[in-house]
Amino acid sequence: MKKIHSYILAVTATIGLSVASVQAQLVGGSVFLKGQYVEAGICANGDFGAASPPAGYHPHTSSTSGGPLGFVCDIGMDGWTTGTPAYMGDYFTPGSPFEGWNLQIGSIRAQAQSCTGFTGAGLSGANVSYTTSGSKVIGTWEGMFDSMKIRQVTTLDTLALYFSLKITLINQASVAKNNIYYFRSLDPDNDQSWPGGGFYTNNTIQYQYPNPLGATVVRAVGVGYPAAVLSLGTTDTNAKALIYNAWPISSATDLATVYNGTFPGATYGMGSVANGDIAIGIAFRIAHLAPIDSASDSVGYKPTAGGRHPANESSIAYFYSFSNAATDSAINFLKSDTTVTVPPDTVTTSVTELTQTEEVVVYPNPLANIINVSGLSAKDHIELYDMVGKSVFINWQPADKKVNTFTTHDIPSGRYILLIKDENGNTKAIRPIIKQ
Repeated sequence: MKKIHSYILAVTATIGLSVASVQAQLVGGSVFLKGQYVEAGICANGDFGAASPPAGYHPHTSSTSGGPLGFVCDIGMDGWTTGTPAYMGDYFTPGSPFEGWNLQIGSIRAQAQSCTGFTGAGLSGANVSYTTSGSKVIGTWEGMFDSMKIRQVTTLDTLALYFSLKITLINQASVAKNNIYYFRSLDPDNDQSWPGGGFYTNNTIQYQYPNPLGATVVRAVGVGYPAAVLSLGTTDTNAKALIYNAWPISSATDLATVYNGTFPGATYGMGSVANGDIAIGIAFRIAHLAPIDSASDSVGYKPTAGGRHPANESSIAYFYSFSNAATDSAINFLKSDTTVTVPPDTVTTSVTELTQTEEVVVYPNPLANIINVSGLSAKDHIELYDMVGKSVFINWQPADKKVNTFTTHDIPSGRYILLIKDENGNTKAIRPIIKQ
């Protein structure tokens, strides 16, 4: 997998962004998020597969009425009516829909799966807000379980083929909480609702931490449509990906067995493959949250966040992505998200840190036959990629001067990502450009 994919689609510049293509709605207790390429429906219990999406969304199951909306994706990024098929998904709602989350605090269990309410004494929650912020649509769900406040923030960027979720757990008890496990999983049916598709997927543990990329990812690929990719991933160092047969998971299952790799019938090894109508998931562990009266004794979880966080609070973050390139983009996004608070021994940093250099400025943009780039040195390396991550040949050799000018006669019209690296291979700048 090429590292450049970490930068494609994660760019948040609003090139040609149509405001009408981004929206969020709260209908009947469910939140619906609509981006330019991805749409999702969040049920009242915090999982996906919301019924009765509003007009303008693209639910797609085997039913003639369209069915509920889990998540769908215009993988060609060419419009919801272009191509065969025009888009892909729904990724799990055909047949017997299964997507959801489980929480265990010590020996106490609760879960919310398949939009069927809650299992576990004392678990409650609801979608509380939605908003649109620039190119992003955001839905927030909040709940309580065993004196633990749960906040789930789902963020969908209209320029991306992925969306992310951040789960924040806040201990509001007067005693510490130890051995907290969170588990997210689903049964992928990537292409079942399209002619030639089916319930089977080819599933792979793509990354299992520890590894040089610092990520954990499990991927499902459609059998009838190999372009139908669904990945569940994270950069949290206390995470474990798995493929398993016994779905939906029972509320009696000890999540410690899921996390530590002893869940019966599950596959954990990095690179392992298991094909069939089976489930994928990621389990997380938070070892300790301090009691609420220690909240003022904050700890510097992430120095780069510019602040300190209460010792009774911790976050995990993960994503659903819909192409290999989008997976890399999502990994890069999570690594740069300084709002995620994690214990000091699990701080993760980007594989490639951005170097502190003079700002790179590109103009004009859109461009015609030339492009000017300031802030370069003679040892910098310039690469150009289209919006699906394909390298475009250029032979631009920068010089040590204030502004470098390059010709663009041979570059076809379209949208591109300009990637600039320094002499050590570190990313110096990422700039979206349009060639007219």
